[in-house]
Amino acid sequence: MENFDVRDYITQPAINAQYDTLMTDIEEGSEIPSELAPGEMVRNNTNKTIPLGGGGQGPQGVTGPRGPQGVTGVQGPQGEQGPRGEGFKIEGSFESIEEMNSHFEDYQVGQFVIIMPEDATIEEYGYVYMRTEEDPYWSFIVDMSVAGQSIIGPTGAQGVTGVQGVTGPQGLPGATLAVWVGTQEHYDAISPKDPDTLYLIQE
Repeated sequence: MENFDVRDYITQPAINAQYDTLMTDIEEGSEIPSELAPGEMVRNNTNKTIPLGGGGQGPQGVTGPRGPQGVTGVQGPQGEQGPRGEGFKIEGSFESIEEMNSHFEDYQVGQFVIIMPEDATIEEYGYVYMRTEEDPYWSFIVDMSVAGQSIIGPTGAQGVTGVQGVTGPQGLPGATLAVWVGTQEHYDAISPKDPDTLYLIQE
């Protein structure tokens, strides 16, 4: 007869009850009783499950079909609004990267500086860097240069209106102008002609 092992959980209590008279007669390492069919399970006198007879463990069954997708959960609460962003503003300029590196303590994290040497043909001309927290404390952002030309900055804000000037002196009174209308013949006959009169010749 084939030997059997002991398991810690009673998996078939109905069968245990069916063979209750055999519980005290079955010991660990004993042979399988001929009265029980292979695959059945009973309990020995230590209250442990005993698998009976049959072959070894069978192969794993095929994976069942995938279940339907669950419903979409409710939307979570909206997060807090983040801090207001800062506008792009260049806080300083340097002749070289070396000079910039030696002044990193003068700027706060997130501020921008630009490399502006007198010689516009230098490669780093127009390089913009942002101050960072960790060494080397500067991060390259963009090259704002145009080779051989100066960098044109953004248009500045309109200045405030200046104060009103003082009132000027009053002008001299204007001369009264008379108007005369007539033919060329009549105009020629006028002598002397008045300088304060406008003469209009009719055709």
